[in-house]
Amino acid sequence: MLERYFVRPATIDRIRASWIGGSIEQYVTSLADNGYAARNVFRRVPMLVQFGDFARERGAKRVDDLPGHLDAFVERWTEQHGSRRSTAVARKKVASEVRNPVQQMLRLAVPDFCGRRRSRWARLPFDGRAGRFFDYLTEERGLRQASIHHYKHHLGPFEAYLERIGCHDVAVVSPPVLGAFIAESAGHLRPTSVRDRCGVLRVFLRYLHREHLFPRANGIRDARVRGRKARSRSSLHH
Repeated sequence: MLERYFVRPATIDRIRASWIGGSIEQYVTSLADNGYAARNVFRRVPMLVQFGDFARERGAKRVDDLPGHLDAFVERWTEQHGSRRSTAVARKKVASEVRNPVQQMLRLAVPDFCGRRRSRWARLPFDGRAGRFFDYLTEERGLRQASIHHYKHHLGPFEAYLERIGCHDVAVVSPPVLGAFIAESAGHLRPTSVRDRCGVLRVFLRYLHREHLFPRANGIRDARVRGRKARSRSSLHH
């Protein structure tokens, strides 16, 4: 699988020469199977090789020893690569960027390893029910964190609305349900925010349709018409 991403034989040999080379290659295979972009492999593999070297220097002898060296590695990595970041949030992002791939590899390589759980506030809307939508936004569409937050901002209320009306499967969301949500949103959002919300839902539903998780991709079109009508009625009453 490494040959799929790395052209130079010397690079492949260097990865496989790592004492955790087998675990790294297993992780690369998992990334490929889950459709991760090649640039993610290029960025993550060197981190994993360095993590292996770091753990070995600290006395790790077996793959099962690796979790005990994760926090120290993340701390050193953040010191080396986050020193120029001016805010605590930026440095935390550096730590997260290295911790996440190492944890993903360890979940594959070490039985019963769980790693840190995300705090409740950090949970993504429709987590586990929308495929890899947020990975799609970053990896295929190349969106920045601010844009990702924009999607979370609009999808969070949509998820809460579906839960409130007892619709627990996004695959059965109908145009009337979408229209009712847009109409409800129009009651407290500015027209520009309603338009943004419709745009987010359109991208979200088209992705679900592409992944065969939603039967029709144009339901948002009908919903937007209902939203316009709701705004018109609202303006007549004020």
